[in-house]
Formats: sequence, structure tokens, C-alpha cells
Amino acid sequence: MELPEQLESIGIEAFRSCSKLSQVSIPDSVVMIGRDAFAYCSAITSVRIPPCVTRMSTTFSHADRKIQDVVLSENFSTIGEYMFYCCTNLKSLAVPAGVSDFGAYALADSGLETLRFCGKKPSSVNGFAFSRLTFTVEYPAADLSWAELPTSTWGGAKMITYEPYGLPFS
Repeated sequence: MELPEQLESIGIEAFRSCSKLSQVSIPDSVVMIGRDAFAYCSAITSVRIPPCVTRMSTTFSHADRKIQDVVLSENFSTIGEYMFYCCTNLKSLAVPAGVSDFGAYALADSGLETLRFCGKKPSSVNGFAFSRLTFTVEYPAADLSWAELPTSTWGGAKMITYEPYGLPFS
């Protein structure tokens, strides 16, 4: 589905339960995507969040099981509650440097295997953000403090593995 280029917002539950909606192109003019805008859209496989959208919650949650590819803009700051809850085909997510918060059940019960941080550690992780998950946190090698984080930091996760990437500064 091609949305109009001049569109500024996508309302609450705008496409909820559109089970045949497999592709949606969200224009860069969009600054706000409402709660449950694409919830239960079980055919969507990929999504790119426009640069002006900085936070969302419950947008793709609940049975959006085909989502495999998510691109968050560099301006993104909050992965809100239930944002990718039960997105079982979402195996990896690159977290932009600006993301500092993860809401309740943000990625809980998803298929997440790898969470790659492009910057600093998050300042706030809700106690259930990663419920029942076992995944790898990839972090910039230059920041050694990542490896010191206990599993309890990751809101309900079963097990976390830490892997640095890139060359540390010398």
C-alpha cells in the first residue's frame, strides 16, 4: 500500500486487523504513528520507520508474525510497550544510537536472536521488555561497560550473550 506523500500521521488502529496488508510504504512526511496502527496485520513482512517518528508503542504487536525486517530511523528514541510483541519472525533488530528506552513487553515473545546496539546502553528497560527471550546483545567494542551488565538489566530475558563488534579505539 502506498500512502500519500503529504500524510503527517497514521491514526490509532488505522489498519488494525488488515490481514491482507503485506507491504506498506510509510512516507517521510509522517511524524506520528498511532497505537495499534498495524496491530494484527499478519501479512506485513518489513517496515521502515520514517525519520520524524521518534517513538511508538503497540504499533506492530499482536500476531504480526511475518515481520522479518525493521528499519528504525537514527532519530528513534523509544521502543515502546508491546511494539514488537509476538513478532516471531523478527530475528534481529539494529537499535539506533538515540534509543534509550524499552517499554513493557517491547520485544517479549518475539523471535529475537540478536539485538545490535549502534551506540550507548539504554537508560531504561522495563522489567518485562524482553520476557522469555534468549538473545545476543551486540555492542560497540570501544565501550567495555556493556559486558558488565547483568541479565536482570534485560527485563525478563532468560539468557543474554554479549558480543562486541568493530575495533576498539587504541
